Amino acid sequence: MQALLIISMFVVTVAGAALAGWWYARESTPIQGPIVLISIDGLRPAQLPSRGSDGTATPSMDALAADAVVFEQAYTHSPLTLPATHRCWRGSSHSSTACATRPALR
Repeated sequence: MQALLIISMFVVTVAGAALAGWWYARESTPIQGPIVLISIDGLRPAQLPSRGSDGTATPSMDALAADAVVFEQAYTHSPLTLPATHRCWRGSSHSSTACATRPALR
């Protein structure tokens, strides 16, 4: 009897979450256009003219940033490029993959 109660509570919770997600998605306006993710190793945002720097000339990146949604606060799960991109593309934790450790330098 207790298992039936737990399963029914789980089903009601999942259905409620699905309904809430549908309601939120129905109310939000759709975004038109492609999603572009730019991943550059070793480039700080402060080095780009669109972020306030005067040093490097990046006209294509500036034009893209002027006509796009730019996220001001983006965080990575790992400071290393390989585990971070692996996490982004696969959706798995870097600690559960072979990318979690650096290979020995030979």
